[in-house]
Amino acid sequence: MIYFFLGKGGVGKTTNAAINALRLSKKSKVLIASTDPAHNLGDVFDISLEHRPINIAENLDACEIDYKRVVEEYLKQITIKIKRKYKYLSAFNLDDSLNILKFSPGVEEDALLRAIWSLVNIDIYENVVIDLPPTGLALRIMALPIINEVWLDKLLKARKKIVDTREALKNISPVFADSSQKDKTNTDEVYNELKKIKEENRLIYSRFSDPKSSSIFIVMNIDKLSYAETLRTLDGLRELEISAKTIIVNRYIEPVADDSLSIMRGIKKSFSNYSIKALPYKEGGIIGIKQLNSAEYFPL
Repeated sequence: MIYFFLGKGGVGKTTNAAINALRLSKKSKVLIASTDPAHNLGDVFDISLEHRPINIAENLDACEIDYKRVVEEYLKQITIKIKRKYKYLSAFNLDDSLNILKFSPGVEEDALLRAIWSLVNIDIYENVVIDLPPTGLALRIMALPIINEVWLDKLLKARKKIVDTREALKNISPVFADSSQKDKTNTDEVYNELKKIKEENRLIYSRFSDPKSSSIFIVMNIDKLSYAETLRTLDGLRELEISAKTIIVNRYIEPVADDSLSIMRGIKKSFSNYSIKALPYKEGGIIGIKQLNSAEYFPL
């Protein structure tokens, strides 16, 4: 099972991801991974973490994904594939050109998506807890499999035209002469690679959107900005046909001011179809495994 924790920056996603990872580790082997560029998972556990998972408690491993490293590895893999499939370009220095890709829109998100996907497929873990970046970036990552499929469909059509034209020229015949010509795309390396990527994207989306394999938690505070962002997050997830499960009101203090009371009423009304639970405010925060283990939620 994959557990995703979303929310506005600074609302306490990491703390709540850590609490729930520890709870899951009482009964299963768990990995918790921070994907937020501004990592503080290690701070919450009061342990120094690395890019690769390390053991931090019984049945619990943790890591903080190194953004720069995953992008570099991602671009390196792309470079190797391009050089292998387009050998005639080996006379040119492609490295400088491909380095420009790191500045292309969506590259960081796709690299991070692949990093998350590799973590959730490590066989030794029964449950994986993903502490996502702030809402905007998190939703772009969740949307990528759908966006990628649109582009891949276009690329597959374009590649098929190239393959058909190439085969027609081999037979010294006009492109339009033989509509019954056998489809050669299944022997084309580039076409097959695109198909493979498309199938992987479909698998990722089906895994993320299936409530039997993924559970979405949204963390918020009792303030106008956090409340508004939670509403937008739920709208964004609905557009992606991904369902959230639980709303966590973090740093909960019984509302007394008019604004807080109004927001609390809005939370109960707007999120009545979700499980809503609160984590009480603790001065100084919840730091270290002992405090995380002793944290208790209550229903709202």
